[in-house]
Amino acid sequence: MKPVHIILIIILCLFLTTPVYAATSQEQIRNEKREAQYNDSNNWLTLKGSEGGVRFVTKDGKESILIDNFGGIYFNGDVFVNNKKLNDVLEKTVNKDTMQIFMIFMISIFLIFFLIMLTIVLKVRKQLTLLRKQSQFQEKSNM
Repeated sequence: MKPVHIILIIILCLFLTTPVYAATSQEQIRNEKREAQYNDSNNWLTLKGSEGGVRFVTKDGKESILIDNFGGIYFNGDVFVNNKKLNDVLEKTVNKDTMQIFMIFMISIFLIFFLIMLTIVLKVRKQLTLLRKQSQFQEKSNM
């Protein structure tokens, strides 16, 4: 499963277990379904964001999840999947990817350096060969 799918599943679970905010007012509705106009026939809880989107706030007033109207999802905390902190899993993956990119970069630099040096050596060798031929020709002509 991709991390995006996991995050969407977590958000869905949070929607089902978190108190719902009314879209028409700032008052909180707890343990109830939304107004009749927002209910659907599938027994799903439907959330309609206000002008900015939907936000989930902890008891002490801190924003834990924000969902804007453009599809952006913002987490202010740790996300756990299968008792593993998702931040740690992603950090290991990012570090591994960063190391691979660094190695590819270094190999590319080495190959470019090698090609430049090879070109210089071949040009110098060609010039030396020409100088030897010229010196041999001059020696023959002087004789």
